[in-house]
Amino acid sequence: MKKTIIAAAFIMFASLSYAAFYANMVEEDSYIDAVEAMEKKDYEGARKAFSSFNEKFKESKYRPTVLLRLAELSPDTDSAVRYYNEVEKNFPDSEYEAEAVFSLGRLYYATDDTSAAKKYFNIIMQKYSGMVWVEEAYYYMILCALKEKNYKEAEKVYDAYTAAQKYFIFKNRMTLAYADSLFDTGRYKDAAVKYREVIEKYEAGDKNIYMPHVYFRLAEACRRDGDQNGAANAESDLKFKFPESSEAQGQESAITAANTPVPAKTQKPAATAVATQAAANTSAGGTFYTIQIGAYTNKVFAAKLIAKFREDKYNVFTKDEGKFLKIYIGRFATKEEADAYAVKFAGKEKITNYLVKQGWE
Repeated sequence: MKKTIIAAAFIMFASLSYAAFYANMVEEDSYIDAVEAMEKKDYEGARKAFSSFNEKFKESKYRPTVLLRLAELSPDTDSAVRYYNEVEKNFPDSEYEAEAVFSLGRLYYATDDTSAAKKYFNIIMQKYSGMVWVEEAYYYMILCALKEKNYKEAEKVYDAYTAAQKYFIFKNRMTLAYADSLFDTGRYKDAAVKYREVIEKYEAGDKNIYMPHVYFRLAEACRRDGDQNGAANAESDLKFKFPESSEAQGQESAITAANTPVPAKTQKPAATAVATQAAANTSAGGTFYTIQIGAYTNKVFAAKLIAKFREDKYNVFTKDEGKFLKIYIGRFATKEEADAYAVKFAGKEKITNYLVKQGWE
């Protein structure tokens, strides 16, 4: 009898152990499948796989990472914010929270909410100063200051960054941002020094710095400071190294536009009417107003959205900003025209988040 009881207990224990082992294998396989889909750039497949994992394995050790990837793969800002907030709430004082906080700051920066962006970057700089995101947080902080035209704050951030004497990855980009701040406040001699420093430290192939802008600004800073020889030399270098750039033609560009619509095989009547109105109200050039409908790290989602709107004959253009691709619709002579069109466009295309803002040719 005693042996029978022991044997039964052993069988039960073995069964439970096998069940736990099997459940763990299913969890591991599900996570690996989602990761592999993302590595293969099957972003829609990865999003579905991570979403399924998140529903099935609420207590998984992988859950914070899954939530972060779901935020990254989200097709809209609200969903991304929701996932990042969940990480903040459920995994405080961890590297996961730090990544979520930094990502929120970057997301709000991309949507031009600099006040919210700075709040999150400050958390990184103060609470997570020893983690990998802190140097980039400094960079975004100075960019926020420039967007707000708060040049005193820009200088304060730059001084704090350089005083630390331990950062180098974003050093040239920080110098360029500070040079622009000096230029915008009329400190042309100091700006020229910093622009030359950027050129000296620039490495060919650095996609994070648009060098035609640097040479253009250097030439202009020298000219306004009365250094005509310096201006001529900078202009000569610009035309020799970047002859096809708009800067080499004497015009500094702020937005890279792609305005040629893709011919549509079939056209939706309702979309055509709205798009036609946009074309009629579009500003011909110079300063204009436009509608920002998204800022995406997931270039696949962005490309699908761009293709859809171009197929419907919308005036679509984009701008790369850091890791984000921003999508804009229409060019309008006045803010009132842009506001009125934005309401109609958002209703027709079921867009819940958009931002009317000023743009430049």
